[in-house]
Amino acid sequence: MSNAKCRWVPRPPGVEVGQYGSLGTSEKGVYCAFQHDWQVLRIFHLNESSGQVGWELKHTVDFTSFARKLHERDYSEQHKGPWILQDINYYKYPYGNDKHKEAVEDDFEWNSDDDDVLNTEDMVEGSYKGYSSFLGFHPYKEIVFLNADLSRAVAYHWNTSKFQDLGNIYPKDYLESALHCAQIETSFIYTPCWMEDFPENNLE
Repeated sequence: MSNAKCRWVPRPPGVEVGQYGSLGTSEKGVYCAFQHDWQVLRIFHLNESSGQVGWELKHTVDFTSFARKLHERDYSEQHKGPWILQDINYYKYPYGNDKHKEAVEDDFEWNSDDDDVLNTEDMVEGSYKGYSSFLGFHPYKEIVFLNADLSRAVAYHWNTSKFQDLGNIYPKDYLESALHCAQIETSFIYTPCWMEDFPENNLE
């Protein structure tokens, strides 16, 4: 950026032209994810070592390995640390709704190592017809966020192949406020602009 020049990086090997992908940053730099046939997610890391720049396949996620277990659960079930609308008016008209206030930071709880782990070891083999897709990368851990049938969020640790159910993806009161327009078509993971805002940098 200092010399106003850019470098073109070819698409990852095995990825077809026109195939939709997602870029993001995580523990070791820049990553991208490509979904194949709605059943497999491939995660690539941008390798910039030895003066060469290119994509290296880091992990492949088989959606069928968690989806059958996940879909046995009650979709309305909500674990602790619910998804909420942050700093937004829930209703079209503000009158009489002063009780709906912005959530405080202390209420955000999710243990990315222990909470709501899905046991996939004893799952029965079979086909899975549901919809799963990619939400985004964790900003400083090797974790990707997925969604199942546009209604439930799952965290996947690709180093340990561990899935965690994060609960109903619709924010609090979303269905009541959106009514017939309730549908999540796309999403992204917000990454703070300042690195010192990351929790791991505030542990002293």
